[in-house]
Amino acid sequence: MNRTHILFDVDQTLLASNRAGGAAMRRAFAELSGAAEAFANLNYQGRTDLWIVRQVAEASGTDEAVLMTAYRETYPSLLREEVRTRDAHALPGVVDLLDALAPRDDVSMGLGTGNWRDTAFIKLAHAGLDGYFETGGFGDRHDNRPDMLREGVAALGWEPGERLVVIGDSEHDITGAHEVGAIGVGVATGNWTADELAAAGADAVLEDLTDLEGTVTALLG
Repeated sequence: MNRTHILFDVDQTLLASNRAGGAAMRRAFAELSGAAEAFANLNYQGRTDLWIVRQVAEASGTDEAVLMTAYRETYPSLLREEVRTRDAHALPGVVDLLDALAPRDDVSMGLGTGNWRDTAFIKLAHAGLDGYFETGGFGDRHDNRPDMLREGVAALGWEPGERLVVIGDSEHDITGAHEVGAIGVGVATGNWTADELAAAGADAVLEDLTDLEGTVTALLG
């Protein structure tokens, strides 16, 4: 059977967290002097959490190991508060899409997200989407998106000759997809417009995921 393996980004692709992650990060980084200010000046959209911590550590002059420890100890609990306060929720069309794909024997689904694994599932659980996913590539060990996606590809058990798709809302999802040999599908539900995703080289661009038939076609070919 020729399977299709799909890696989904989380924020602004599957769900809207209403900037819960950024708010929780600011609170976590504020525990160390200078770190919060460094984070405020950082363009972190589409980056992995490990990349963010390393950039903040360098910009603030904070020892990376110390900052990492503080972040890991405080961020998850703060994120749980923020997703409740900001009411993180599934984006339109997402549940119908996942319900259509999940039962198929010729499809495997995973996550390709810059979030650390536990924080990704905090967001997904609040939005009612955690039951669709078990594995993928996460921002725990990788400071660049291609390596994170390679982890996801391996976790899905992709084999050469099978269809491999990455779907996300940023140019980093598209360029990362191509670097790992995947088809890059852009969805314009985040900070990048459809034109910007197309300019980044997306193989297909969707305004959102409400057109179930069109989305399935873009993903499965």
